[in-house]
Amino acid sequence: MDLKQGNMKKDKDLLELLTFPSSGEEVAEVIKQLKHKRETMERISNMITIQVINTINQIMNNDFVPQMKKMLANKNLFIADLDLETDWVNTSYVGLWIENPDWKYFAIAIEFERRWLKDPIIGFHRKEEYKCEDIACWNTLVEKYSKRQSKNENWIFRSFKPYDWHTPEAIDKIVNGEMVDAFEIEIDNMLKCTKEINEM
Repeated sequence: MDLKQGNMKKDKDLLELLTFPSSGEEVAEVIKQLKHKRETMERISNMITIQVINTINQIMNNDFVPQMKKMLANKNLFIADLDLETDWVNTSYVGLWIENPDWKYFAIAIEFERRWLKDPIIGFHRKEEYKCEDIACWNTLVEKYSKRQSKNENWIFRSFKPYDWHTPEAIDKIVNGEMVDAFEIEIDNMLKCTKEINEM
């Protein structure tokens, strides 16, 4: 009897005990076996989840970030202060801080507001040492980029969802470079919004 047949027989025996228990001891045995099967499935599920998390983090750190760095370097932009072992899946508000050495007040920021790479936003984020009232171009950027005045005084941002990030399709787009292409289009649009602004 092979392993698959053995498991099928065990399940059949358990079903018969569950359907026609003849004693209190058999009822107890059914409960024991069901608990064992549930615990086994939970362990398997946890192992699969951990493997998925590790795989996504490796793809983000080893594929997405280097692709972004290469693309940004061609625009005189660079990623600042990024941990190369960032946990992208289990961390809320994780993202990228992108500097332009010619900008005084702003950086470009990308942020996933929820775990599992959900609710991504992208925009102009003011640097900590300045308040939005100190920045003459703040309202101009709001009009040019976000089209709405957010209550958040740190960001001028948009939702950014070229794909649902936490799906297999999105992970595939990261690996093959299509996700970075989508970011490049958006960042080029952002840079275009700054063209007539004297001091960023």
